[in-house]
Amino acid sequence: MKKFLVAVMAAAALAACSQEAQQETQEAASAIASDVQTDAAEMKDDAASAMDDAVDAAKDAGADAKEAGASALEAGKTMATDAVDATKDAAKDAVDATKDAAKDAVDAAKDAGDKLKDAAAATTEAGKEAAANAMDSAKEKMDAAKEKMDAAKDATKDAINAAKEAADSVKNSAEDAAK
Repeated sequence: MKKFLVAVMAAAALAACSQEAQQETQEAASAIASDVQTDAAEMKDDAASAMDDAVDAAKDAGADAKEAGASALEAGKTMATDAVDATKDAAKDAVDATKDAAKDAVDAAKDAGDKLKDAAAATTEAGKEAAANAMDSAKEKMDAAKEKMDAAKDATKDAINAAKEAADSVKNSAEDAAK
C-alpha cells in the first residue's frame, strides 16, 4: 500500500516535469502496481494454504479424540470384565469354603455318633464313666460342628454380599464407561 502511495505522489510531483520524465514515472508506477498485484496474489495463496493446514489439523485432532474415546471405552470394558471375573472367583471361593465347612461338620457329627455308640456299649462302671466322657466329648464335637456350620453360613453370606457389591460396581463402571 505504501508503494502505491509513493508511486501516486511521485506521479503527481512529476506531472510538471518533461514528457520523458512523465513517461519514466508512468513506467515506474506500472512496475509498482504490478509488484502490488503480485504481492496480493501471494498473500491470497498463503492465506488459502494456512486455511487448508488449519482444516487438516482440525481433522487430525478429531481423529485423535475419536481414538482416545475408543481406547477409554475398551479400558472400561476390560475393567468390567475383570470385575465380573473377580466376582465369579469370589463366589466360587465362598461355595468351596461352605462345602469344606459342611464336610468338616459332617465328619465331626459322624465322629460324635461313633463316640455315642461306644458310650452305649459300655456296661461296667468304668464303661459308664467312659460313656459319660464320650457323651461330653460328643457334645463338644457337636457344638464345634455347629460353630463350623455357623461360620460357613456367615462366610457364605459375606461372599454373597461381596458378589453383590462387585456386581453393583461393575454395573456402575459400565454405566460410567457408556457415558
